[in-house]
Amino acid sequence: MNGTARRALLVLAIGLLAFLAACSSGRSQGDLSQVVGFWRGVPPSQEEGCWSLVYRISEGERGFLRGHGYWYRGGFMESDFSLDAVVYREADHSLHAHYGRVTFDGAVDPYEGTAIGTYSYPGGSEALTMRRVPEASIPGLYPRTKTAGEPYVYEYRPPEETGDGWDTAPLESVGLDRRTIDTLVAKMIGREFGYIHSLLVVKDGKLVLEEYFYEYDRETLHTIASCTQSVASLLIGIAIDRGEIAGVDEQIYSFFPEYERFRTEGWDGVELRHVLTMTAGLDWPADWGGWFYVSRDYFEEVLKRPVVKEPGAEFEYVSPNATLLAGVIRHATGMHADEFAERRLFRRLGIEEFDWDEGRHRGYPRTDGTLRMLPRDMAKVGALVLRGGEWKGKRIVSEEWIEESTLPHTSDRGVEDYGYAWWSVEQEIGGRSVRAVLSRGTGDQYIVVVPELDLVVVTTGRNVTDAKRWSTMRILEDYLLPAIDEG
Repeated sequence: MNGTARRALLVLAIGLLAFLAACSSGRSQGDLSQVVGFWRGVPPSQEEGCWSLVYRISEGERGFLRGHGYWYRGGFMESDFSLDAVVYREADHSLHAHYGRVTFDGAVDPYEGTAIGTYSYPGGSEALTMRRVPEASIPGLYPRTKTAGEPYVYEYRPPEETGDGWDTAPLESVGLDRRTIDTLVAKMIGREFGYIHSLLVVKDGKLVLEEYFYEYDRETLHTIASCTQSVASLLIGIAIDRGEIAGVDEQIYSFFPEYERFRTEGWDGVELRHVLTMTAGLDWPADWGGWFYVSRDYFEEVLKRPVVKEPGAEFEYVSPNATLLAGVIRHATGMHADEFAERRLFRRLGIEEFDWDEGRHRGYPRTDGTLRMLPRDMAKVGALVLRGGEWKGKRIVSEEWIEESTLPHTSDRGVEDYGYAWWSVEQEIGGRSVRAVLSRGTGDQYIVVVPELDLVVVTTGRNVTDAKRWSTMRILEDYLLPAIDEG
């Protein structure tokens, strides 16, 4: 081989190595402006649920692309994730993006602004067309900005009176320090607390703070996650008050006679109180979240679990246990939980809008976590507990039930106390300790009741990562309680 041929072969080898290096490292090639921006598509399997997928692709250093993904439902962001890799090759207009084991591979038409390809995930794949869209068409990207470059300037305004039963007032009239609240909301707009969608504060019976973010507003129903269980606990209390349930010492299986064939040794000791306090002692595998909610019959899956610990002896929070409350309410009252709630609780609180249909199973609403409410109405639930079961002078649930259900019956490794689907913790304010009763659900859904301060705090959100989870408690400890102390 002569020198010319060797040089040609060397150049070819270097080019091949460079190409392979680009492939292995995820480096893109060509005119990256053809793919930088926002892309939106609706997988065929998600059309019925009104879900859409959005990719945000941006150019990094040295020809690398970066990406972030968002799932939207009904115009609101439900989840987001960082793409592990984004690769575009202008030679064949191919686009590859993936996170974990989920991938999109498609062909880009830069003139039509489409990427037509395949969306693959564990267990299947489907055709997907992504379309390039302007940033302004993507809702909820920023807490309070109309565009990326136009920041929102916060100015406090007292909440409006809307005729829904809430009296409103300015912060200063109930002794809250305005500067501390201004600082808090500014930090929320700056994303210090992640995806908080609403923050409401009720002090001395007045709604004094009502703020919404990420394009949510007071008319948007919001999933309250495991706060649903606290509402279900109130329904159990109302049924007991009405004599439809004898008491919390009723055996659970007495409400499920049609499942008697699944009853195993130990269930005789499992009472309604043990379901309410998450102390049933059932054997749950660590991976229950991967299969429980696609099972044929929720009640069967719970009632056939072996009892491996003495009921009442040990706290173990497992959401599926709370699905049994739907069966208890139905058997005892003849009504499904949503109908019973509408008649006996919501209507009397002036709550007109709610939704409990998502995840409905064999006609039963899920009492472990799918109720959707307005934040103002969540605050009414908190006020009901604060006032010992009364709302606007009307008795809705007995004071005895409120006291019993919010008392500590067990604890989570001694850190937080737990009652009948209500948590309680001690909080410091002004050198003294006050007790806070909490209803909480994943994503920063909170109803916080502090009786000593005549205070109710409500948040909704979508904080599901470890870094931002339970931001509400930081908001309470670092800003709201100091605002009361300083006001």
